[in-house]
Formats: sequence, C-alpha cells, structure tokens
Amino acid sequence: MTRVIDSLGLRTTPDELAKKVTATVPLNTATIDVAVVDGDAAEAARIANALGEQLVTTVKQLSPPSSSGAQTVAATIIRPAVTPLNPTTPRTAQNSRSASQSASYWEPGRPCCGTC
Repeated sequence: MTRVIDSLGLRTTPDELAKKVTATVPLNTATIDVAVVDGDAAEAARIANALGEQLVTTVKQLSPPSSSGAQTVAATIIRPAVTPLNPTTPRTAQNSRSASQSASYWEPGRPCCGTC
C-alpha cells in the first residue's frame, strides 16, 4: 500500500487505504478482482489501477526464475479500472463509488483460466 500511496501522492495511511480495497478471487479462475471504494469515482479508479500495476511489479520481483532464467509466474492487468458513471454501492451520506479491475496470474506453458 505504501508504494501506491507514494506513487499517487495520497494523503492517507496504508491501513486507511486498505479499508477501501477489496480483493476477491472468482471461483475457478486464476484472476484477482480488485475493487476500491472512495467518495471520488475517478480517485477509486486511479487507486485500483495503481494497485494492479504494483501487483504486477511485485509478482515479477518475487517470481522465481526457471532453470533457463525465464519468468515462472506472470501477472497482467486484463481489465483496467474505469471511472463508473453511477454509484456502485448503496447511496450513503458520502455517496461512495467504486472501481474495479482484474489481474490474471499464469505460468508460462500452462493454459490460462479461459477468460483471456
């Protein structure tokens, strides 16, 4: 969270940002859906996209290389977050909006989850 906060110049803490983020893994997929809820829809999309980019970077850094030096695990953003036109959560005093994106994880040489 700290790298996302720094890259976007957010005025928040990692704990506070984490409260706005939900990550889910849809059944029978190799994807992670990241959703961000914020009072500003454009900011929610910016945060979701920055989280996805950071996830891709982190997977690349942590993925052990194969014996040939190739990357063994890869992450890609398959659906970037966009600013929703309407609130996607119940109307509250804040009228929160959310943005979400999906990231896919796969091992080279193995078939994808079928959603690509």
